[in-house]
Order: sequence, then structure tokens, then C-alpha cells
Amino acid sequence: MGSIIKDGDDACIVSYGPVMLNEALIASEILQGNGIGLRVVNMPWLNITSDGFFNNCLLEDKMNYILEDHMKFGGLFDHLNASKNLGGHKQKITCLGLDVFPQCGNPVEVLNYHKLNGASIAKVIGDNLGEKIKEPIPDNYSDYSEAPQ
Repeated sequence: MGSIIKDGDDACIVSYGPVMLNEALIASEILQGNGIGLRVVNMPWLNITSDGFFNNCLLEDKMNYILEDHMKFGGLFDHLNASKNLGGHKQKITCLGLDVFPQCGNPVEVLNYHKLNGASIAKVIGDNLGEKIKEPIPDNYSDYSEAPQ
């Protein structure tokens, strides 16, 4: 169903795919440098879920996030709500994804524009925990400059 690829006790983020998992891991690294533990969960299937998986992976009474690489509707978060796999759980779950159609550009430009890069995700999670991220975070922390376009 999925796997915890980095453990943490303060918040949890569930995502999928190489781009968004990379951003989640970058956010985890930034937060770790600020004393915040972010659990990162890889969800390889968007349409196959179980209560047991989420009961074991999400953090009870903590903030949990589902990081989408597209519109917030029609993705993993929507599927979980529709299949009732989020219903009845004590976990607080927030969806991070697009509210508008995506901007055009290379991956770094698009992620930065929509605040879905690792640095922006770390800031959102830090803000929600009431913690100010102390180390400066450059906008281009996620660098795909060597990636083929």
C-alpha cells in the first residue's frame, strides 16, 4: 500500500512520484534543521488504500498533509474522502496541491510559483506548527537544472 521513507514525530506528509516525494524529502530536511520531525510516506497507488495503512502511517492528534502534484480535486485526497478512508479517523489532514490551473515553465519555476517546492512546504508546515523556520530558505532550493527538459 505504501511505506514510510523517513520517520518523524511532529507532522506527516503523504505523496507519490519522484518529483513530489523529492519535494517532501527536501521539506523534511529543512524542518529537521529547525528541530521539527516530518514523517514522509510514499503512496505508490492513488486508487488502492486501506484504513490500516493510514492508521499506521498518519500521526494521531498531529498535522498530516497529502501533497498532490495537480489539482486538489480528483487526486489522492479526493479518493480517500470518497472511499471513506479518511472518515472517522482522529488525524487532522490537509491537502497541499493546486487550486488553479498550473503555470507554464520548467519544474522548478512551476513548483516555486505554486509554492509546492520543498522550501514552501516546509514554511507551511512550520507555520501550522507555530514554528518560525529559522534558517534562510532560498526559492530555488529544489534544483532540477541538470534534469532533461
